Amino acid sequence: MQKGTQKGITPVIAIILLLLITISMVGFAFVFFARTTSTSGAQIENATQQLVHQGSVRFSIDGMAENKIYIRNMGTNAIGQNTLSIYLDNELSPHTLASDIQPGSVGQASVTLPSCKQMLSGTNVRVTSGGASDSSIRTNSASSGTYPIKTSSGSNLLYCDMANDGGGWTLVSKTNGLDNNHVGTAAINPNNLADLNTATSGYIGDADRLRWGKCYRITSGGITKYAYVTNTLSFSAWWGNPNAGAMWRDTYSTNPADYTTPANDDAGGPGASVAIAYAGRNWARPSGFAGSGLFVGSYGQSGYILAKACA
Repeated sequence: MQKGTQKGITPVIAIILLLLITISMVGFAFVFFARTTSTSGAQIENATQQLVHQGSVRFSIDGMAENKIYIRNMGTNAIGQNTLSIYLDNELSPHTLASDIQPGSVGQASVTLPSCKQMLSGTNVRVTSGGASDSSIRTNSASSGTYPIKTSSGSNLLYCDMANDGGGWTLVSKTNGLDNNHVGTAAINPNNLADLNTATSGYIGDADRLRWGKCYRITSGGITKYAYVTNTLSFSAWWGNPNAGAMWRDTYSTNPADYTTPANDDAGGPGASVAIAYAGRNWARPSGFAGSGLFVGSYGQSGYILAKACA
């Protein structure tokens, strides 16, 4: 019987294999560390560029007028539309710049307001850009007029009463005395709320009205009353009686406890679709009655409603 023969790896081949393995490992380590170093270098470079950019962005709020904010660029880079954020009472507010604000110049930002209340003195204004920030308290109130207001549909030009009862009132509804349908879904037309002219009817819709406040100033037939309302009912529901959380008074007050006069529950027959009621008169009865009968002895009166937060 012959014994099998086994051949081992020669020293030369072993040395060659070891060299190949060593070269492969060295190459892998080189690529790995090169990539790591490259990534770290890029991160450091990006962080450095951000710090340099932030250091070159410096600005201040120079003043406010109406819905305009004036911003002074004290840095070395231009401030553009997309790099600027504006907050009114901590609510991010859309804006447009007339043009990029160049270093050493003052630019104008036109702001779409959360409500008319943000044009009163005391409003907190904060502007941020590129890591920099500046805040200011508004010291002047705007004048009454039409302004861009943020709404559920985006933005609408709405009338703001800034002169009466502390100002900050946003127009939410108005009715022509001949119009039967001015409180329901079909009546929602913010484009008709740019002024107090009651030749046309319009309604902002329940969502925005409820968002803007619980105090209401209602004028009909030349008479004005005030309501404090805690319910979230639609205008097309029974809205103004005390059982629904609505109380009234003849003059405006920021104190809800001062609203102590109940509305008479005079809604007509069962199932009648009624909006605001006061002293037996209805703001709207879309079925069969035209316009407002609020505060006066007959239906068919024109009128309007403004809202704001009481305080």
